Amino acid sequence: MAEEYTVDQLRDAARRAYEAGNISAAEELAQAGLRLEKSQKSGSKEGRGIIDTLRENIFGEGEVDTFGERVGEAIESAGAGALRGVRGLAELPETVGSLGRMGYQYATGQKVQPLPQQTVAGGLLTRGYEKIAEAVGADPEGIEYRGETGTGRFAGKVGEFLPFAGRKVAQYAVAPVVAGIAGKEAAEELGFGETGQAIGEISGMIAGPSLFSAGGRAFAKTISPYGGADEARLAAAKTLEEKGVSVTAGQKVGSEALRRKEAMSPKGEVFREKQLEEFTSAVMKEIGSDAPRASADALQEAYERIGGKINQATSNVKIRPTGDDLLPASNALQYFNRAKPVGEEGKDATGMFKDINKTLINASSKGKTVDGAQYKAIREKLSKATVSADGAIRETAKRMLSVVDNMMDRHLASFGRSDDIQKLKNARAEYRDFLAIEKSVARAGEVAAAGLITPSALGGALRAQGKRAYVQERRGEIGALARAGEQAAVFPRTSGTAENISQIVGGIRSALISGSAGAAAAAMAGLPPWVGATVAAIGPAAFNRLLTSKKGQAYLVNQMVKASEGSLDTNKARTIVAALAQQTPASEGQ
Repeated sequence: MAEEYTVDQLRDAARRAYEAGNISAAEELAQAGLRLEKSQKSGSKEGRGIIDTLRENIFGEGEVDTFGERVGEAIESAGAGALRGVRGLAELPETVGSLGRMGYQYATGQKVQPLPQQTVAGGLLTRGYEKIAEAVGADPEGIEYRGETGTGRFAGKVGEFLPFAGRKVAQYAVAPVVAGIAGKEAAEELGFGETGQAIGEISGMIAGPSLFSAGGRAFAKTISPYGGADEARLAAAKTLEEKGVSVTAGQKVGSEALRRKEAMSPKGEVFREKQLEEFTSAVMKEIGSDAPRASADALQEAYERIGGKINQATSNVKIRPTGDDLLPASNALQYFNRAKPVGEEGKDATGMFKDINKTLINASSKGKTVDGAQYKAIREKLSKATVSADGAIRETAKRMLSVVDNMMDRHLASFGRSDDIQKLKNARAEYRDFLAIEKSVARAGEVAAAGLITPSALGGALRAQGKRAYVQERRGEIGALARAGEQAAVFPRTSGTAENISQIVGGIRSALISGSAGAAAAAMAGLPPWVGATVAAIGPAAFNRLLTSKKGQAYLVNQMVKASEGSLDTNKARTIVAALAQQTPASEGQ
């Protein structure tokens, strides 16, 4: 029976069984040891009085497993952290000097000596603490205490920032730790190793205090994928995803740097084409088409199908226009004549509007009628004119289109054909959307030629049909889709490599900054953090000098490839170094 043995005996037996190759027996013995240990712990707490319970919660006994013990641990960790922060403050001048020495050694080709494990000031402070602790009976190594639980470790990190925080503890002590944890977790999720996670943590700590400033939203985006994101943009992204259109993290938060990084990745171009296909497919569904692209065949099918719906709804129709129809049609024509559009388009529109007005007058005065086929032909001409680039043509077409549609609706209503009125209303909406789609792919360019619809092209076509209706969100589902696409599904116009590098170089030239600061600058500029860390670690003088020679540039390439831990190939590193060299003024390299 397991109860006859101690926990240590059971563990020893499990180890021996494992070494002998009896895995099942080893697992059974190990589990028995765990059960016995748990039983002993729970039993030791049973039957205790109020005094015993208070002693553990207030003073602490055994493991840190009660609220009182956690509070005590947090206070102790924060105190130790504050002492380490004071030590770090004392070490700062020596650390900056060591970094400068390393930069000089790089520049002069000497062997670079690593940073000392302990500075003179830091050693004096540590030894002073140990003597004081021994004198009062405290733990001489208490300055290194970092806590056993997550709460304790968090408090210890906050304590390290307290000497620098002053009265703004939340901004300059708590915020850096929270942001650092988020940065480390984000780097881990992105697949970075220990070095990348460390850079992510340090970058987060640097950015943390800025979360409390006016520019906090921008920094929040560099730490959390959706931190500080605009609610309207997130809503637009949700609309797209509900329609089956994928959206990247950079597009959701609106980060130009993150979108550049996504576009520069090997999967960036593949995703862009996939997103355009998904957006095009979603748009085509709004006119009842299952086609993945707005190809010529797909558009012809949609045109004939929508036209068939109009024919069905207007079958057996014979309309006789009245004075109430002729007057607004005549007013529309007079408006057009006053505008006097010029050019071939204006000439063609003049003939079309006059012919339509004449058809209505003849049907009214000579006892003739307008049947379903004539109505469809007239409506098709007017509908196409509503997307004209000329404002007068567009407005006249809309006014006349309202006249003929009212004539048809009134006629159908007089015969009780309410179902046909609804069918016709839906067909008209589909045809209007069809014209916007057709205009979207009528543009010049490779994307349009491939039958792919961009959000900007669709939005432009819908605004041409009616800017006010589009802005006031009265263009139905296709309008909502276009607006969401224009707001969220946007890739940067360029990769922005030159702009990103200029930003990093400018930061480096301004002062001798640490590798972690360089990493943060790179991350916020949309480049991998190790690019900025590598450049910053060398120092401005050595950096500029290395860029002026082929050997120096080769050295930089090797450093970047090495620092990237396999995520950067030599060709890409050469491209970055070449761009950096172009950004460096000639005078600095002499």
